[in-house]
Amino acid sequence: MSRLRDSGLDWVKEHRDWNKLASYLNEVHNAMFTGGEPPELLGTGQALTILNGKVSTVIQGKPNLMVIMDEFSTTALSADANLVRPTPENWQGLLDEHRIDMLVVESAWEGNDGAWHHKVGWYSEEEIADLKQLVEACRDRNIPTVFYNKEDPVHFNRFSKTSALFDHVFTTDEGCITRYEALEHSSIQSVDWIQFAAQPDVHHPYDVMLSGRSDIAFAGTYYAGKYPERCEKMDMLFDAAANHGLVIYDRQSDGGNPQYVFPDRFTSHVRNKLEYHEMLQKHREHRIFLNVNSVEDSLTMAARRIFEIPASGACLVSGPGLAVREVFGNTVPMVYSSEQANATLAALMADEAFLRYTIQDSRHIVLKRHLNNHRLQKMLNASSLTLQRPSSVADTVIVSDTSTSIRDICLWFARQELEFTHLVLPSAPSTKAEELLVNLLQNRGLSISFDKQGVFDATCIVIYNILAFDSPGLETLITEMNSTPHTVHFRSQNGELLATCQQSASANEVDLEYFVSLQVSKMSISTISNHTFTDVPSTILIAGHDLKFAMPIVEVVKEMGIRVLIDKWDNHNKFDAEKSRELLAQANAVWCEWALGNVEWYSKVVDVGTPLFVRYHLQERELEYLNSANQENITHVSFVCDYYRKNSYNIGQLSQSVPSSVIPNLLERKDISKKKNDNFSIGFVGMVPKRKRLDLALDLLEILHKKDPRYQLKIVGKHPDEYAWIQNRKDEKRYYDSIKSRLSQNPILASKIEFLGFVDDISEFYSSVGHVISTSDFESFHLTLADGPSLGCAAHTLKWDGSETIYNDLWLNNDVELMAKRIHELNLCNQTSYHAHQQLVHLYSQMQTERIALSIIEAISGGGSNA
Repeated sequence: MSRLRDSGLDWVKEHRDWNKLASYLNEVHNAMFTGGEPPELLGTGQALTILNGKVSTVIQGKPNLMVIMDEFSTTALSADANLVRPTPENWQGLLDEHRIDMLVVESAWEGNDGAWHHKVGWYSEEEIADLKQLVEACRDRNIPTVFYNKEDPVHFNRFSKTSALFDHVFTTDEGCITRYEALEHSSIQSVDWIQFAAQPDVHHPYDVMLSGRSDIAFAGTYYAGKYPERCEKMDMLFDAAANHGLVIYDRQSDGGNPQYVFPDRFTSHVRNKLEYHEMLQKHREHRIFLNVNSVEDSLTMAARRIFEIPASGACLVSGPGLAVREVFGNTVPMVYSSEQANATLAALMADEAFLRYTIQDSRHIVLKRHLNNHRLQKMLNASSLTLQRPSSVADTVIVSDTSTSIRDICLWFARQELEFTHLVLPSAPSTKAEELLVNLLQNRGLSISFDKQGVFDATCIVIYNILAFDSPGLETLITEMNSTPHTVHFRSQNGELLATCQQSASANEVDLEYFVSLQVSKMSISTISNHTFTDVPSTILIAGHDLKFAMPIVEVVKEMGIRVLIDKWDNHNKFDAEKSRELLAQANAVWCEWALGNVEWYSKVVDVGTPLFVRYHLQERELEYLNSANQENITHVSFVCDYYRKNSYNIGQLSQSVPSSVIPNLLERKDISKKKNDNFSIGFVGMVPKRKRLDLALDLLEILHKKDPRYQLKIVGKHPDEYAWIQNRKDEKRYYDSIKSRLSQNPILASKIEFLGFVDDISEFYSSVGHVISTSDFESFHLTLADGPSLGCAAHTLKWDGSETIYNDLWLNNDVELMAKRIHELNLCNQTSYHAHQQLVHLYSQMQTERIALSIIEAISGGGSNA
């Protein structure tokens, strides 16, 4: 395979016979393994790869594309490909002169500076003849041909006959795919959808600070006669923006057509049309850009500006559009009414942190998935071509932050997706906790060094203030680096250098403002903040019947280099005593997960001096196991909530002499990029037992439904009828019977409730709803309130005893009326996603699995006591 070089592509284009190629590769394979002579080379060779189960030709460097496009597409694509722009007169000579990888023709009105005016859309046989000949000439040369209709679905008929000439067709509207597949007398081999995209060299906020930008702008045409509903949405947005410095760039300012004139009340805001390059600059000069969609019901069709504006570092505020929501979830504010438009723009103008969050998050979404090279790769793949995968441009990360401890630096990296291989720390670990974290990162595939010499001149990422970046901060840096050839200096709002994505020494250098200023939670959930242990048990034995909350921590402890044995009990007090004794003999410390029969038994058999750590959740408070334990041998009890820690002492369940602490439940890292949260869907997880108070959730739904009929309640968990024990508890059965009666008497309310039962993927559920609620009488922790924000939905709870020691005012409500008010106001202002983000900032680092593992080791080692 290594001998297949430059002329392989020529050979493939000449033969286009994968059966012959497969046979040839089989001969090469057999020769390699038998030591025989390899067959004669086909041509002079071209790199190949397997892509989606098919052999694909690898294009070295930028692809050579012959294109017929309008100005916007040409400008955007020029950075990702070598463009050859034919005219009807010179295309033959250009084909002879250049080695073309693909012909790409879009539904251009003035293609290639007007050279193809009326020669791409189907107006007549005579006018399409030049394009027909070009496509046929490419086919004769085995050059793949692609047609891209960016005007679907509105102008499908104008370009459908043209599309039938090509090998592969791409449409902006997924709904048009079947229409293309149904075309008769067609040469089409494949049809797929593809959206517009951004190009970071063209659409970027480099060397511009948000503080220097103007307020709100719109660029476009007022189609009063053609799209009256679209104009209604424009009026709605313009009226809301009029008092916030609105500027309208009128694309038809020189046209004179009365159908394209903006209403008189907006005349003072209107400015003349701008050329495309001038408009790109305006994207960097305004804080907020408004968007309306001519096509609202397509999942894929949206204007190119929905990608270009966020990529340029401006906040996009959009009217209704399914495609916008599919791309951005609820990150991009979308308005449906005048009330919502006014509330949203007022919130963005008043709360700069909200504005900055929206800009940062939406820009990251575009850079990660919606760039021109992503679209280009999809087009090439259709013809079994692929771009050469670049070597990792972010293989090394250097931390030059000497004000942050090695512990906190390592914890930060442990929260990230590690898409690099070499980490340079500012110093070697100086504590046992830091040593464990270095072990963990090494076990996750990182090579770690402490010498920056010889690395700084290489292509790398250098971080100067690591805690300035939030949990996906490393991904932000790597995504930026992979999207541009420039050396990018990330700076804070006041100009402080935070990080540098360093390319080659000859690269152009630019500054980029990191829009989000990370706020550290002022409220500590855990009572253990320092990890000062000096001795670590070599083997920890964990015992219990339910280890679901513990196993992620166990895996982290193993990654730190500590051996973990597991004594899995059948239930609260059923276990294999002989097996438990065998495991105990091998352990230096014991961890009882839940304070049940496991702690009662182990406290009576463990050797004096062997650490016995107990993790207490909730159900223990009503059981006698801890009371019956030999508490003199218990060295530490941790609680997930401070309220139950104090309660355990107060009721005499735990001796005052036993050390204790609060260590919260964990919040695992999740892929938040998949969120498609519906702000009008309210999630409710677990309706059994009755203390979950489903009746209050129904009260909430009734209040919200009066405000907006789109609200619905989605309930996850087993139905009460699935629990046999409920039939034997009269109070529980009576309660759920009353719920059934209430719903049967209120069919409208019942129609707004969806019982989903048990779901296999709770993360998918959280990603689908805009809000999750708890109306319980009491809880210990209620992980729903933490898991929800980690996947983009805002969490709300009624207060219970101790809730304020875990959650702050972002969660807590005194009654369902106030909860409903908050939910609706967040939706009106389009702040639901931002609210979830604020909640995640409070929780994520505190509930990080690696931090919890260190705290448990601290407790096992005799530290961290709050007693």
